[in-house]
Amino acid sequence: VSTQSTGNGRVVMAWIHTVLTVCIALQPARAADASTTLGVLYNSTGGPHWLNQTGWLGDEAPCPNSTGGQYSSSWKGVECNDTAIIALYLEANSLSGTIPSDLSNLTGLQYLYLLTNSLSGTIPPELSSLGALYQLNLNQNSLSGTIPPELSSLATLDIISLLVNSVSGTIPSELSSLGMLTQLEMNQNFISGTIPPELSSATLLDQLYLQDNSLSGSIPCALASLAKLQYMGLDRNSLSGTIPPELSSFTNLDVMYLYANSLSGTIPPTLSNLTTLLFFRLDNNTLSGTIPPELSSLGALVQLYVSANSLSGSVPPELSSLRNIQFLRFDVNALVGEVPAELSDIPVLKYLYMDLNRLSGTIPSALGSLTELNLLDMAANCLSGSIPPELLSLRKLNYLDLSLNALGGVIPSADLGLSDPELAWIFLGQNSISGTVPSALASLGKLEFLGAAANRLSGTLPPRISAIKPLRTFLMHENRLSGTLPSDLAGQNMTTISVSNNRRLSGTLPSEFGALPMLGTLMANECRLSGTLPEFRNASLLTLSLARNYMVGSLDTLQNQDNLSTLVLSSNRFSCQAPSLEDATQLGVGLFKDPQIEAAIGALDASNQALLPYLRVPVVSFDAATANYDRTALAFAGNVQLLQGSGVLSGEAAGRLVDKDEVLQGRQMLFKGHSLLKELVWIEIPALALLHVLAILVVVWRGYGESVRDYLGRVLERSKQVESEVLEEAVPVLAPMIALINHSHLMTLALVITHPRRCFRASGSWGSHSWRSTWPLPRCTARGARTRSSGRTSPESSSDSGTSGSGSRCAARCCLAFRSSGSGSTGGTSRSVRRRCSSD
Repeated sequence: VSTQSTGNGRVVMAWIHTVLTVCIALQPARAADASTTLGVLYNSTGGPHWLNQTGWLGDEAPCPNSTGGQYSSSWKGVECNDTAIIALYLEANSLSGTIPSDLSNLTGLQYLYLLTNSLSGTIPPELSSLGALYQLNLNQNSLSGTIPPELSSLATLDIISLLVNSVSGTIPSELSSLGMLTQLEMNQNFISGTIPPELSSATLLDQLYLQDNSLSGSIPCALASLAKLQYMGLDRNSLSGTIPPELSSFTNLDVMYLYANSLSGTIPPTLSNLTTLLFFRLDNNTLSGTIPPELSSLGALVQLYVSANSLSGSVPPELSSLRNIQFLRFDVNALVGEVPAELSDIPVLKYLYMDLNRLSGTIPSALGSLTELNLLDMAANCLSGSIPPELLSLRKLNYLDLSLNALGGVIPSADLGLSDPELAWIFLGQNSISGTVPSALASLGKLEFLGAAANRLSGTLPPRISAIKPLRTFLMHENRLSGTLPSDLAGQNMTTISVSNNRRLSGTLPSEFGALPMLGTLMANECRLSGTLPEFRNASLLTLSLARNYMVGSLDTLQNQDNLSTLVLSSNRFSCQAPSLEDATQLGVGLFKDPQIEAAIGALDASNQALLPYLRVPVVSFDAATANYDRTALAFAGNVQLLQGSGVLSGEAAGRLVDKDEVLQGRQMLFKGHSLLKELVWIEIPALALLHVLAILVVVWRGYGESVRDYLGRVLERSKQVESEVLEEAVPVLAPMIALINHSHLMTLALVITHPRRCFRASGSWGSHSWRSTWPLPRCTARGARTRSSGRTSPESSSDSGTSGSGSRCAARCCLAFRSSGSGSTGGTSRSVRRRCSSD
């Protein structure tokens, strides 16, 4: 061309020269632009605080080589091809701030990995200029805003990963034009709207992660055309409608997660065509109908969850052909019939949940052949018969829950410990199991939880339980146990002991209990315990409940229990001196907790929590007096002393001690069982009604003026209030009668009848109880006080002038009614009042 002299030749030469000049001039400019763009990224994402910032903003260019080929830059996380940046790998590097739109200048970028940082702000629409982008991974940040529809122009995009952010808005239907897209991850955001049917156009899609959002509407039938789909995660949304039968056309699907939605209708039997399916979860929906036996065709299935629906019918025995199944969950439905013995044919079964159904019959002993079984939960059914000994012989069994059934017989013990079992959690509560607590349980060296409450167990507690070193929770309340509490009952890891409502348990609380470093809950209500409180050396106690025993002495041992949230010592014989609990700032703040639920939460290790996020453990209730505390701080009524003043309590708990205590006492009286109810109806209620009538007649007859009548009006008004508080869930016909059992008012009325002139001063202030007694009331001390005669015989003998522990409920009621200033004799009482107290 240079040899031609024509005009056209000169023009061509001029254009070539110009182009070459411009290209040479622009080459260093592109390098400078890359450095500038990375500098903007560095500054906008807190570069000085990155974990690794090696090479950034140094003298060397990010991609200095021009010899060709791919290589790693000296700048941390930068990959180059020739002089172009093709990848940014800055994951988990403590980036913060926003993603700069200037990244669109890196037109050769193929991989953008900014995951696991603290980036905020929105996703820049300008990223759509990255025409060569192959993978966009921004997951696990704090990004917000919507998904830019402009991303649909990235024709080569293979992966979009935005999971675990705060992205909102809808899924752009434009993304369906991404013909190369294989993986779409948008789970754990705030995306709403419906699933676009247009996604079916992304025919190469094999991973669809949309779970844990706010998606609504139905599952599009069009998704069935995604022939290459292997993972479908639509769980934890608000999807409704039925499960499309068309979904059975998938030929490569490994995972189908539709759980935790509002899906209804039946389970399509055609889903049995998904022969490659490994993990199948439909739990926590509103599905009805029966479990299709056709699901037994899913031969590759490892996990099948249909729990927490409204399924009925029986458990299909055909499911025993699922020889690869490891996780089976049928719990929380309305299934009936017997437990199929054929399930024992599944050789690799590890987890079997059948709890909270209506299953009946016996537990098949054939289940003892499931040598890989790790968890068996059949709680809250109608199962009867005895516990198969073969179950407790399973070496790998770690968790056994048979509570809330009608099981009888005894706790098997013949083969316990022979094979070094893994058994750590035993729930047998609320059955009809009898016999004794086997001493062979001590051979279960890994046992952490032992719960057999609300049964018919009798005999004494085995003394070798403390040999189980890991044991943390021991629940034996509401049985028929007798004898004493063994001093070596609790090991050093014990956190919860509950033996309430064993009315033949006597003796003292072992002093060894006070030395347990981790003891948080000690409950022994309704026993025959006597003696004093042990010295609690560690400030670990959260709940101490010893109501209705015969315990005496002072409460000084509680002085350092600053973590107490529930303290119930009603109806004992503790002395008048109360400890200062000002440092117990949680007292009355937290809710009363069921130890079984608390233990069940701890039963799952990290791996189980990942696999089994919906473990449900039935509540085994305690005796009625402790099951309804509902933020109770203290309950001391029925002792010789009654706490007075706000110096004992701090914060919000101080103002509700007496009122809450009265509510508890009323509720306790109502739920003591048939014998006490009969005594209440035939003896106490008529007597108390007569007492009220006599009180009114005497007051009117003696003419003590408006003040007394006003006070009696307040008494009756308070009775109505107690009736409302105590008996809102009780039998309505008993409500007006039970309301009379307000002990403070009864003692006041008794004194009005017997000694009205001495009880009150005419000028007293009735509403505030600021008046004082001129009648010689007994002081708040046990000396000289009579014990109550109500059919409960003290385990130790007592006399009228007994020790400081042999207190009087009568004296406590006098103290409650009058809050006496202490005037009068220390021990004398009127003969007539003494008669009334002893017959109370």
